[in-house]
Amino acid sequence: MKSCFILFIAASQLALAQPESRTAPCSQEEMMTIKGKWVKNPEDHIITGQEHAFSGEQKKEMMVRLDQACRLIQAAWPDPKGMLVRWQRNMGYTVPGRSGTFGYSLSAGVFHYYCNPDLQHLGVDDETDGGLAAHFNTFGGLLYYDTSMRVGRYYVALMAPRVGKLKDVDLYQTNLIRADEQFVVIAREGQFPLKMLTRKEYLTCLKRKLQKQSHYEPQLKVIDDYLLRASEDELNQTAFVKDLQNFSRFYTEAEGGRAPVINNADYFRPQQTAYWPQFIIVFWNWNDGEGPSGGLLRPKAPDLNVCCRIDKFFKESMEQNLDVEAFRQLLDK
Repeated sequence: MKSCFILFIAASQLALAQPESRTAPCSQEEMMTIKGKWVKNPEDHIITGQEHAFSGEQKKEMMVRLDQACRLIQAAWPDPKGMLVRWQRNMGYTVPGRSGTFGYSLSAGVFHYYCNPDLQHLGVDDETDGGLAAHFNTFGGLLYYDTSMRVGRYYVALMAPRVGKLKDVDLYQTNLIRADEQFVVIAREGQFPLKMLTRKEYLTCLKRKLQKQSHYEPQLKVIDDYLLRASEDELNQTAFVKDLQNFSRFYTEAEGGRAPVINNADYFRPQQTAYWPQFIIVFWNWNDGEGPSGGLLRPKAPDLNVCCRIDKFFKESMEQNLDVEAFRQLLDK
C-alpha cells in the first residue's frame, strides 16, 4: 500500500535532519544504535474539494484525535531506530455508505538514515521505504469495490487475508505473496464495520453480475451446480475465494481464501457526532528487501535479519506493542 503515502510525501518535503559526523560507512548494527526522530509536517492536509466541508471547531476536534493516535503509535515505537519519521494530519476522506461520519487520518513516511563515506556524515534517504497510518471512519484505500457486484445497495469488495492476531483483533496482510504490509481494524467490542458474505450471498450476486454480461455460460453452470447440490448449512458458511469475479470453488483461509465483504449498515450510528471515531484502521508497511513494489519476487524472501534489521524492528514493535484497547477507547467520543 505504498501508494497511500504518495500524497503525503509530496506534501511533506521538510528539511533533512542535521548531518551527524561519521568516519566510515555504517553497518546495520551501527545504524540500530542511531536514535530516530519523529518530525511533524507543519501543514495539515485537506482533500481537494473538501476545503470548506468542516468548521474550524470540527477540524480542531479531528486534530485532537489524530494527535492521540500519533501518541499511541509513538508509544508502540518510541525510538524509530535509524529512521526519520515524517507525519501529518489529513481530513476529507470517503466514508463507508451513508454513515454521515467524517473520514480523516494520520499518515507518515519512514526515511532511513545512511552513512555517506565520501562526505563522512549521516544523511537521510529522500524516498520512503515504508510508513504507517491511522484511518478514522475510512478504509483508507485498503478495499477495492467491484461496482458491478451488489448485495442490496452495497458494492462488494474482497477483504485482505487474515494472517493472525494482534492482541484481540485480527491481523490482516494486504498481500499473501509479498509480506510487507499489515493492518488491524479496531471496532466496538464484538462488532465489525464490514459484513462477510455467505456462500449463497456471494454466488447469487456473482451470478447476477455474469448474467448481465455474455460468454459466461460455463461459469454460470459451475455456480448453478454448486447452488443445487450444496446444503443450507454449506450455503450459510462464510465465503472464502481467491478471485472475486471468477468462481471455481471455495477455499479455506489456510489456502489463501479471502472473504467477500460489504459495508455493515447495522454497525454505523448516523445520528452520532460526525467527527467521533466509529472505527479505526492502523496500517504499517516496511522495506522487505525485495526492491520496488511490483518488481519480480526472488525465489526466496530475503531474511529481515540480514537485509533489513531496522525495518524488522519497526514491524515487530508495531506487532508486539500496539495498544489496541487504548485505540478502542477513542471510539464514540
